[in-house]
Amino acid sequence: MSKATRAWDTWQLRILVWGLIALLVGCAGVKRAERPATTTRVALRWVGDDGLTQRFTDAFEKAIENEPGLTLAAGNESNGARSLVATIENHLAWKSVGSRIEVSYKIRFDGSTGQKVGGSEGSCWDDELSACVSRAIDDLKRTAKKVDAAQLADPAAGAARRR
Repeated sequence: MSKATRAWDTWQLRILVWGLIALLVGCAGVKRAERPATTTRVALRWVGDDGLTQRFTDAFEKAIENEPGLTLAAGNESNGARSLVATIENHLAWKSVGSRIEVSYKIRFDGSTGQKVGGSEGSCWDDELSACVSRAIDDLKRTAKKVDAAQLADPAAGAARRR
């Protein structure tokens, strides 16, 4: 074996080792997305029929569909044990602030028996509705966890709701 061949083999081996090290270090920081063990069905209702409310509702609906642990309810699925009803109670309010438009929203979260279990309200700029939607999704997830915890603490109440 010539010196050139040995040098080439050593160089290839070094690249292979460093490549494996880089791969291992890169993968060490990657966390697998865990799917929740349970899914909460969300029935989405709204009152407003104006363009701004429709844009917000569409974005909120898509966010629910894309959020692990949440799914949109179809038909009468909103009365099951792991269900919430999210109601955008009114048209989104807005006001001009300089050259921008500030949007305010309010969503009510009801449990499967119709009782209010939470809500979300806030404001953002009309060209950044995703900030409001993100806040509303966080509040929805928090409410779903709170309802789940209450059902675990009182299984009889959860069973009564399922009847």
